[in-house]
Amino acid sequence: MTVYVEYVLIDNLVIDYLLLKATFSLTAIKVGKGRLLFCAFFGAMVALLYPLLESYALLLALLKVLSGFFIILIAHPFRSVRSYFINVAVFFSYT
Repeated sequence: MTVYVEYVLIDNLVIDYLLLKATFSLTAIKVGKGRLLFCAFFGAMVALLYPLLESYALLLALLKVLSGFFIILIAHPFRSVRSYFINVAVFFSYT
């Protein structure tokens, strides 16, 4: 089966953007579109690298979790750790 890089990037960019938008809409935090787009692009890059590491199962699981934490961290500067983890939990539950 042939997978095209353009489709992987576009699909993941759109899905990650919508997940981030839904997360911050639910928690009533205003985040700029540029920042959301940057975070979605980062998520798309992680998804692009994901198949290249398919023989390392533990590393893949760690990469997924850490990228989710990092995406939320760079999306918005949080005032409290509690607020950050609430947004992470919402993001992971949507995912």
